[in-house]
Amino acid sequence: SKNKALDKETATMFENLPPGILALIVLALATIGGLIYSVFHEQGTRRRFSVVWIVRDSPLRFRVQCTASVAVIFWLWAVWNFITKNDPDLGMVSFATVLVASGCTMKALQSSISSKKHKYGMAVSTTLVTANYMLGFFIPSMPTTLKVYFGVGASYWAIIGLWIWQGFNRQMNSGVEATSLLSDSDVGQP
Repeated sequence: SKNKALDKETATMFENLPPGILALIVLALATIGGLIYSVFHEQGTRRRFSVVWIVRDSPLRFRVQCTASVAVIFWLWAVWNFITKNDPDLGMVSFATVLVASGCTMKALQSSISSKKHKYGMAVSTTLVTANYMLGFFIPSMPTTLKVYFGVGASYWAIIGLWIWQGFNRQMNSGVEATSLLSDSDVGQP
């Protein structure tokens, strides 16, 4: 059928991309998807949504949701590579740490309780992912496009780690009660 031929042609096109290019595309799409999901999931963010708001003013929960949205895609990809290609990928471990730290932080935020352990948990987990990408530079005979992906990935996760850290600092230093760790729309809600 026409759809099967198109699916096969699309699959072949992605398989023929230089190493790392598909991962760069997925990273960009996952980031955009994570932002869109978080904007629509987080009440009250659509009216304030802008690049400045994302970078500087977004609540911690928004940042953690975006981070977890990207991490889950790459964790699933690492698991898939292990299952289908018997290719052990440290991403199975490093992205899992981001998911665990994100889950613990989200749970704490729902209870209006957060602490330095959540802040450091997120920092350690994003640092592990950054380090995992940096390890790729030490693999001999690495194609240039894959090195570019590893460089972008390491930079991306380092920036995400700093963004989360800044989100914790912003909300913990705001002088507002623990409810400030929730999104702006949740303050005062039972």
